[in-house]
Amino acid sequence: MQAAVWLVAAAALCRAADDISADAADEDAPVIPEPEPFDPELGVQIMILDRVEDCSVRVADGDIIQIRHNGFYDNQQIDSDGGKPLRLQIGARNVLEGMERGMLGQCLGETRIITIPPELGFDHPEMNFKNKPVPDGSTVAYKIKVVDIAPRPGSLSFALAPVREVLEANIITITLIVIMAGIWYLFNSQAEAAEKKKRRKSAVNTIKRAQKKGKKSD
Repeated sequence: MQAAVWLVAAAALCRAADDISADAADEDAPVIPEPEPFDPELGVQIMILDRVEDCSVRVADGDIIQIRHNGFYDNQQIDSDGGKPLRLQIGARNVLEGMERGMLGQCLGETRIITIPPELGFDHPEMNFKNKPVPDGSTVAYKIKVVDIAPRPGSLSFALAPVREVLEANIITITLIVIMAGIWYLFNSQAEAAEKKKRRKSAVNTIKRAQKKGKKSD
């Protein structure tokens, strides 16, 4: 039953979803990869669409991340990021619990399809949805790409994060300062070079005058 639900959801998602990075759609029929082994502790079915070569950074519980996502039910899109990355913290229940579970261990830049059963989706007992986009008892599928994982406390990247934020927030001002400093340096270099040339010319003229006086005295 699990496999059948996953296959229907995955096939529907691959047919209906636009590419998450807004690239041009491929006219060829999508190739559905094999799902990952089902983990009963996670309770969701994971299928990795786009793997990354460098998977040195993975999503962990408590991480603050940014994702691109689209949600589907019965061949219909029920949720999307609106064209902008969604920022959330894993474990804070900013999104469906099934989404959080399915993203654990996901690589930065990796795209997954996560098939979520009702109890970890819109029928979650601890999440009160005023307007559910699906009927009770619905299994949904989400296509998710992790586009950013914030530095973790204790890391060098975390320590330098405030500096990076200041630089990014003031990039225009910093750029103008650098440009003006470059102009000032160039101007002063040219002025100094002109002054040196003037002093050399003056010294040469002084030597010539001294030589002329010496010849006259002879």
